[in-house]
Amino acid sequence: MSRSDFVRGFSGLLLASLWVGTACSSSDAPTTAPEADAGAGTAHGGASAGAPANGGKGGKGAGSGAGAGSGGRAGAGAGTAGAAPSAGAGTMTMAGAGMVTTAGAGPEAGSGGEPAVDPCAACDNGLCLPNGQCVECFPSNDQCPTGTYCSSANTCIAGCKNGDSCASGVCDANHDCQSCISDQECGAPHVCGAGQCASSCSAEQEGGNSGCGTGLTCCSLHCVATLNDQQHCGACGTACANTQFCGQSGCVANQFSSLCQIGKIVVILDGQDGDDPTGRAIGQSLVDRCASSQALREVSQTVADALNPTSGRPVSGSDELMVIAGGNFYQHAANYLVANTIAPVSNVATQDSFEIHNSSTGALIASEPVSSVSDAHDLFAVQFMREASSGSLILNAYGFTIGGTAAAAFYFQQSIAPNLATATKAWYVGEWTDKDADLEPDADELTIIASGG
Repeated sequence: MSRSDFVRGFSGLLLASLWVGTACSSSDAPTTAPEADAGAGTAHGGASAGAPANGGKGGKGAGSGAGAGSGGRAGAGAGTAGAAPSAGAGTMTMAGAGMVTTAGAGPEAGSGGEPAVDPCAACDNGLCLPNGQCVECFPSNDQCPTGTYCSSANTCIAGCKNGDSCASGVCDANHDCQSCISDQECGAPHVCGAGQCASSCSAEQEGGNSGCGTGLTCCSLHCVATLNDQQHCGACGTACANTQFCGQSGCVANQFSSLCQIGKIVVILDGQDGDDPTGRAIGQSLVDRCASSQALREVSQTVADALNPTSGRPVSGSDELMVIAGGNFYQHAANYLVANTIAPVSNVATQDSFEIHNSSTGALIASEPVSSVSDAHDLFAVQFMREASSGSLILNAYGFTIGGTAAAAFYFQQSIAPNLATATKAWYVGEWTDKDADLEPDADELTIIASGG
């Protein structure tokens, strides 16, 4: 509103207050009040003869205006759709003997005009670009199915969108999963071979290393390590059974006698004093007993390497043996193997007892009252297994106490490792009772309760 408009409005208000006695009773009062631009207009009409006053007309883009006089009718003016912020104390104009006031009350939405049309209404998923073109997804709010991600072209394509899409928990900038376990964990056009996402080889390169590099062979358009690949063991197309894994000499049984067939060993550390030294001792005993050279390393379970640090899922593959000392309370991988019924035997703690069960049948193998478990007595288990989805190979030894885990490691070192060639079992469950009060296991203190494989 201009300064001159304000002055005229204020002068009109002053005159109206001086004339109000005659204006309200005169039959000569104007019959029509001026239109207000917006807001709520009141027409002070005549109480005696005369045409009723009209209310204010709704302003464009400011909603509907309503005028009310003592003898008038309500005026309704429909504004066009939109939101015209109107604020302030209002403006005033003279309308003969009546006064119309426009009072702004802040932002007001228009109620008139044509209803808005959804530009994405024709899209099955309700997603479209500003020009109305339907799209499959948006990278900023990726809702693509697992194993795919939303590309810059707004389409869902193969690859990981984040760590949750990967068995290892790590998705790189190329949408490839670290330590991949299938093609679905690789960004197109990459495929998974030897635990790595890379370009595929061609049918013409089948059976050779051309297009793959040293140590890898082109098999079914994938570059694989035939030394340990479950589907191409030793040569393309030679697959191992589920009860076997691909070792250095071909397909071998999932049992202790095959441990020297694995060229590398990684000890998984959980930070517990009773577990870490025990795991190192088990790993070293294999290096000492196996005729073939084995590389030994160790890694914390909090690092995305041989396993997913959050879920505990093993992703080391079949070219490296994971050594896990300790049960599923501290060891993440042990917990994953028990929870997913992969471990041959599982440990269960109830309110009254500690138990070890056959995972496949659920049958109870051994139990002891909670009250009888101490630093001098415990149950223990030693087991070897293969995790099918990643091909990972795991050796696990544990008890319910530090003494029980030490007893499991002692049994492996003293009884299994020296006789690996004839160790045709995949698991042992035993009991340890300290007889000489040294709180350390001895050969005559261990009793094997059950075994299987």
